[in-house]
Amino acid sequence: MDLVALQEIRWLGNGTLEKKNCVIFYSCKPVRHVLGVGYYVDSRSLQSILHFVPGNDRLCWIRVCGKFINYSIINTHAPTEDKDDEEKDNFYLELETVYSQCPKHDIKMVLGDFNSKVGKEENNYPYAGLHEECNGNGYKLVQFAAATDMIFGGTIFTHKNIHKVTWRSPDGVTMNQIDHILIQRKHSSDLRDVRCKQGVNVDSDHHLVMTKIQARISMNKMHRGQRVQKYNVQSLENREVQWAFRNKIVELNESTSADEESQKGIKKTIVCM
Repeated sequence: MDLVALQEIRWLGNGTLEKKNCVIFYSCKPVRHVLGVGYYVDSRSLQSILHFVPGNDRLCWIRVCGKFINYSIINTHAPTEDKDDEEKDNFYLELETVYSQCPKHDIKMVLGDFNSKVGKEENNYPYAGLHEECNGNGYKLVQFAAATDMIFGGTIFTHKNIHKVTWRSPDGVTMNQIDHILIQRKHSSDLRDVRCKQGVNVDSDHHLVMTKIQARISMNKMHRGQRVQKYNVQSLENREVQWAFRNKIVELNESTSADEESQKGIKKTIVCM
């Protein structure tokens, strides 16, 4: 299915808007045409939407039916770096509240315009992003990701820096990676790719961030409620383990041969009787 997360819709109130070929879910301010978040869903994919939960002008989430497991996708628009710390702390407190409301067994994703530059500091591993240092919003986002055990999808794929830039200043000089896609670490293998599409005209100074998701399930077989343990094949590189393994095989072959001989003897005795 095709789903687009939108920020700065600048409509009023919240609800759904049905068009000929799409449906727009939105959550905006009740009286002012500022901010606002929502989703664009193709009409052919509407049957996969389980429900939409509007929050406020900066947060909302939607639940999508997956092939094996459902997805809870939270759309965000964080305060800019120049806002005071109280407003930023309130935003992340609300984000944690919305995150906790998502069904426990869903695959959770958080995405949107975080206005956060994630740096390459040593203590940020494995959250290292495009920039050398985090800004204030970047530290808060890294703390949220660490607390919820999520990873940044835009940092785990090998792309040129030009395909990681999500915002370009009007003068074309300053380029930042401030839009992010986060997913739970245990479901990170569902992400097939995350990159920016700069050639798409979205009438914004932000570039379109695209991700491909493919639902995957574990291929490990279950036995009486427990995972079947895999053999440690690498241990056979040890000489002592090799000889012990060979001796065990020889013993098993000898015991098998002895059992076959005894069974033949029993058969001969029965025939003679």
